[in-house]
Amino acid sequence: MRALVAWLLLGALLSAQQPYDQCLKVLKAYYATVQGVEGMATTSGILYINSDFVPLDAIYDPITGLYLFPKKPHPKPLKVLNRYPKEVALYTKDGYKPNKITKEALSLSSLATLQYPSSEQHVVMGQCCTLRGFNTPWGVITSEYINHFLSRPTKTWSSAGITLSAHTQGAKVVDVDPFFAYNAFKVGDIILLHEGKKVQADTLEKSLQFAQLGTIQRFKVSRNNQTIEVAQTLKTKLGGGVIAKTYLEHFGMRFDKNLKIHSILPTSHASTQGLARGDRLRAIDGVYVTSEEEVRRYVSTHKLGEKIELILERAGLQFFVYFPSDIMRLL
Repeated sequence: MRALVAWLLLGALLSAQQPYDQCLKVLKAYYATVQGVEGMATTSGILYINSDFVPLDAIYDPITGLYLFPKKPHPKPLKVLNRYPKEVALYTKDGYKPNKITKEALSLSSLATLQYPSSEQHVVMGQCCTLRGFNTPWGVITSEYINHFLSRPTKTWSSAGITLSAHTQGAKVVDVDPFFAYNAFKVGDIILLHEGKKVQADTLEKSLQFAQLGTIQRFKVSRNNQTIEVAQTLKTKLGGGVIAKTYLEHFGMRFDKNLKIHSILPTSHASTQGLARGDRLRAIDGVYVTSEEEVRRYVSTHKLGEKIELILERAGLQFFVYFPSDIMRLL
């Protein structure tokens, strides 16, 4: 009897693995290499994630870490469908590991999670052999985010210039981007309604990120025990997702989650200060910072007209960088 049960369990396991075996064979046809970078061939071009080497003609989205190298259609383009199977597998070119998505992405700040988390970058496929997403150390970038990037690869995400936390009445504004021109929100506001609908912090953030850039969004807000109407125009989201959200992005530099410079915009003020990728942010105006939340909380108290002094570290040596207010990027 025990032998029969063992054979049945083995048969069930092999049966469950067969779709993944088939997907591995199918997946190999989608791999493509461009300028030494290996990615997946889609109808929009070669798609890859979190590469350290970025071709000059690649379209890059730092919020998701996705890159797109547009080129002629591949003979075997991968279809990116918004399907949501829970049973998935993490793939490399040579093998796979079965896994399960236990929570869908609530927003770019709360990515999809796996039953068995992995810090390695993998292609995530469902048993239907369609792309489920890409795994990152911070969660899974699922297909709905990938499709959004492929449909709008420039200025991909929208922002209301605020950071939210959960609240029993809706969503609480915990900090406000000081460089976001004409920001209608104040720290401590409780957002009750968005476009006439009740809100939660994560779902509201996701709704705003996917909304059309430049549109006016209307909110009902509780401020100082009074209910008021607030209108806010959505602008380009500069930080967050797989990189840090610090509000210092307005100066042209982006940080990773460890507060090391992730990238510098070529035409920005930051590019003129001798900064380099990998420099670590240590302090702002003499205040020691260790996380993106601390940076954002401190920077959000700045007012236009105030100078910001940063202390950065490179190879054990610290140095100062000043950012005068007249070069702040006002969106």
